[in-house]
Amino acid sequence: MSMKEMAVDYPGCRFLGIDSTPLRPTVALPENCRFELASILDDIAHPDGAFDYVHHRSLVTEIPRERWHSYIKECVRLCAPGGWVEMMESSYRIYEGGPISQKLNRCMEQVFSAWDLDVGIVDSLNEHMHEAGLVKLTVEDVRLPLGDWSGPAGELALKSQLMLFAELAPFFTSVCGMTPSEVGQMIAEAGEEFKRSYAHTRFRIFVGRKPKSA
Repeated sequence: MSMKEMAVDYPGCRFLGIDSTPLRPTVALPENCRFELASILDDIAHPDGAFDYVHHRSLVTEIPRERWHSYIKECVRLCAPGGWVEMMESSYRIYEGGPISQKLNRCMEQVFSAWDLDVGIVDSLNEHMHEAGLVKLTVEDVRLPLGDWSGPAGELALKSQLMLFAELAPFFTSVCGMTPSEVGQMIAEAGEEFKRSYAHTRFRIFVGRKPKSA
């Protein structure tokens, strides 16, 4: 659910969205929802405990590996005592695939690592949240099937995943030592393998509470 949708569903609450990319001019926000143009990698200009609920998603390809600790501490700082911090992330790995899926996973990890990104933090984000002072931590895994075998949502997820591979193709060549034709063949065969093996990606939802005594 987007911030805009939540603002409509909960008119008694106030919502603030922060992003480094401006909203499209055509986007109209509800009265209880506003937007700030800022970088989450800078100190966010709001006082301690300003928000009862702090949420982010899909930032694993945006935050450098050495900045995660300070970023999570900043999220906890902004959260009010007794409030909640929720993080939704994906490592973009392919699960239950075949040899092509395994090769793609290795290539993605190499490329992200070359960019100083740690997609593996998705496996231990709850530990970092605990170290930052959050309690009552829960982790929920949500499978995202790849292929029309799971209906329209799976078909859309497959197209999205293949688009990601296409965008990464030049880096598979430069970082992983593959030729353009090898990369093209790997991506072309990936979709069919995903369908045959009923492969999926995974989102992980991490939730933690800031102690009331904090």
